[in-house]
Amino acid sequence: MEDFRALKDTLVRGSDGINHMKREIKIVTDLIIGLLRPEDFVCSIPVCSGLWYYNDHDKKYRGSVWYDSTTNGQWEIDLRGKGTVKFFGHNRRAFNELPDSELLYSSAEGMRLEHVETVYTALPAFLQAIFECVPYMRNRIAPYNQAANLMDT
Repeated sequence: MEDFRALKDTLVRGSDGINHMKREIKIVTDLIIGLLRPEDFVCSIPVCSGLWYYNDHDKKYRGSVWYDSTTNGQWEIDLRGKGTVKFFGHNRRAFNELPDSELLYSSAEGMRLEHVETVYTALPAFLQAIFECVPYMRNRIAPYNQAANLMDT
């Protein structure tokens, strides 16, 4: 006979874990989009896995971040309006093929349950690409580092 008490405990722990991952994804992406500035996107900077550009046609700043293809995905930052961070899942390494990709996460719309672990696992690569492409980001996050260190003591 199946142990439904154990199943209940597993479901509660799993739900807590998913909620924790979703919360971290939202906090990190919202924090980074809030710390980015339009001048971070003024020119194309082919630094490692990053591509940042200013679109002269519609006068909008936009950023796109590539990282290790083993994660099969791409982070995109769009500073129009309030700004959004999106994560697309795909196997391609060409920006112009992005429309063929599946949207797994949008900071404005969230994500489906089956994509939470994939997006959560990709967060460190997102931060790495941001720090490679926006050198001033280390200074901008200093207050958060200080607060985290204070909380650890």
